[in-house]
Amino acid sequence: MAPDGFVVPRCATVQATAAVQATAAVQATAAVQATAAVRAAAALLEPLLPVERRAAVADAAARVERGTARVLVLGEAKRGKSSLVNALFAAPLLPTGVLPLTSVVTVVAVAPERRAEVRYRDGRSGDIALDAVAALVSEKGNPGNERGVDRVLLTAPCLTLPPGTEVVDTPGTGSVHAANTDEAHRALSTLDVAVLVVAADPPVSAAEVDLVAAAMATASRAAVVVNKADLLPDEALAEVVEFTTRVVADRLSADRSGAAVPVFPLSALAERRRGDGFAVFAAWLQGELQAQGRALAVASTVRALRREAATLRDAAAVEEELLRRRGEHGAGTRAALSEIVDRAGERARAAVDHLHGEARRLRRRLDDSHDEAVAAALSAAAQVLAELPEQGGHRSPEELAQHVRSTVVEETRIRARDWYTATGAELDAGLRQAAGRALESLHAELAQARRAAGELLRVDLSDVVDLPDPEALTPPSFEASVHSGWEELVSAAVKRRLPAGIRRRQVLHELEGWRRMAVPRPFGRARATLQVSLQEARRAAERTVAATHAEHVSALRHGLAAVGEDRDRSDGAIVAALEGIAARTSDLDKILSLLG
Repeated sequence: MAPDGFVVPRCATVQATAAVQATAAVQATAAVQATAAVRAAAALLEPLLPVERRAAVADAAARVERGTARVLVLGEAKRGKSSLVNALFAAPLLPTGVLPLTSVVTVVAVAPERRAEVRYRDGRSGDIALDAVAALVSEKGNPGNERGVDRVLLTAPCLTLPPGTEVVDTPGTGSVHAANTDEAHRALSTLDVAVLVVAADPPVSAAEVDLVAAAMATASRAAVVVNKADLLPDEALAEVVEFTTRVVADRLSADRSGAAVPVFPLSALAERRRGDGFAVFAAWLQGELQAQGRALAVASTVRALRREAATLRDAAAVEEELLRRRGEHGAGTRAALSEIVDRAGERARAAVDHLHGEARRLRRRLDDSHDEAVAAALSAAAQVLAELPEQGGHRSPEELAQHVRSTVVEETRIRARDWYTATGAELDAGLRQAAGRALESLHAELAQARRAAGELLRVDLSDVVDLPDPEALTPPSFEASVHSGWEELVSAAVKRRLPAGIRRRQVLHELEGWRRMAVPRPFGRARATLQVSLQEARRAAERTVAATHAEHVSALRHGLAAVGEDRDRSDGAIVAALEGIAARTSDLDKILSLLG
C-alpha cells in the first residue's frame, strides 16, 4: 500500500525489484573487478617498494580482498584515542593514563578470539602475550619506538563493528616525544575511515584540523569525536560542537563521499558518560562499515597504491635518463639535477625561516599587546577604587568593598575576553597571511624545480597534487574568569572595634593589593593560551611545508641515489641496469593502468 491509499501496480513492483537486483548485480560485478585490479596491482607493486613499506601495501590489499575497512583513530596527545578504541571493543585492550602513552601504531581487529602479534620494521614478527602489549606500544616501555616496532596487532571480539574491521590507535601528534608524531603521520598512508579525536576543553585546534585534512588524502570517510564531553555543561558543549562543526566544514567542506563530516560529542569512559553520545557514534560507524566497508577499502587503497606507483615511476624515469648519459655529460647532468634538488631544499628551509620569523614577530606583538591591556585594566580598576570614599551612604566599608570587587571582576572579565578575541583574530590574520605567502611561493618554486628537472632529463614527470594549505590559527574558546577572593589583613574581631574611617582606609589598602594581583591573572592565562595556539599553528604550517617539499622532490632524490656517483660502471653493468629499469617501468605502467 502506497501513501494516501494508492496501490502500486504489481508490474511496477516487479520492475522496481528487477531494477534493484540489476543495480546490485552491477555493483557486485564492479566490486569483484576492483578487488581483482587491486590484488594484481599490489602484487606487482610490493616487491618494488622499500622493505618498510611492503607490509602496509600487503595489509591494504588483504583488507580489500576480505571486504573490510581500516578505521584510523588520530589526534593530538591526550585526547582519549586509546580510550575510544577500548570503548568500541568494550574491553581495556590498550594502555591509558595521564601522560602520553602510545608510542607505536596499534591495530585492533575484530575477531572471535583475543590474541596479540608484534611486527618489527626489519621484517621479524611473532605472537606475544596480551599482557606484553603495553611494554611495546607505550612510551614508558618503548620510548621513541627504540625497539623498531612496525605495529602491534590485537584481535578481539566486538559486538558493534563488522568482522575483520581494523581499528588503528595512533600515537598522539604534538607530543613532547617527537618520534610519536612521526609514527602518527606514517600511519596516514593506509586508512579507509578517519576518526579525529579532539577534546571538549580546549576545543579543536588548527593543527588537529590539518591532521584530518592530511588523512583525507587517502581516507574515503571522516568523522570528528569531541571526547570528554562530560567536562562541560550542556550549553557550553553545544557551543563547542557548533564551533568544531563550523571549523571542520570550512576546511574540508565534505569528505570524499560528498557527505558533511559529522561531529559526535561523547565520553569514551563508560563511568563518565551522560546521554547516548557514544552509542550514536558507534551506530554511525557500524552503519558506514556495514553499508560500504568494501567500497571504502577499495577507494582508499587505490589512491594509496597510485601515489606509491607514481612516485616510483618518476624515480625510475630519472634513474634511467641519468644512466643513459655517460662520461662528462652524465656527470654534468647529475650535478645540475643535484643543484635543482638542493635549491628546492633551500626554498623549503626559507619558507620555514619565514614562518619562524613571522611567528616571533607575532609573539612580540602578543606580549606588547598583553602589557598594554593589563596596564589599561589596572588603571580602570584603580579608578573604581578611587571612587570608593565617595560612595558612603548607609553601607559599611566592607559592603562597599564587596561592591567594588564585583565591579572590578566583571569589568576585568569583559576586558580580558575582548582582548583575547581581538588579539586571537590579529594573530590569525598575521600567521595566515605569512603561511599563505610562504606556501604559495614554495608551491610555485617546487613546481618550477620539477619542470626544470623534467626539461633537463627530457622526461615527463607526473603531476603532484599540492597538499591543502594549513589553517593558520584557531584559538580555543576562553572564558576570562577573575578570582574575586582576597586575603583579609585584619581579623573581623578587631575590625568590628575600629572606627568606620579607619576600616575604610584598611579596606582601600587591601583592595589595592588585591587589584594588583587579581586583575593581571586572566590576561596572563589568555596570553598563555594564545602562545600555545600560535606555536601549534606554526608547527602545522611547517609540517605542510615539509610534506609539500617531499612530494615534489622525493622521486628526484631517489633517482639520484640509485645512480650514485659510480663513474667506473662497465657497459655491461649499465645495460643490465637499464634492462632492470625497463622491466620495473613496465610493471609500474601496468599498475597505474590497473588502478585507472
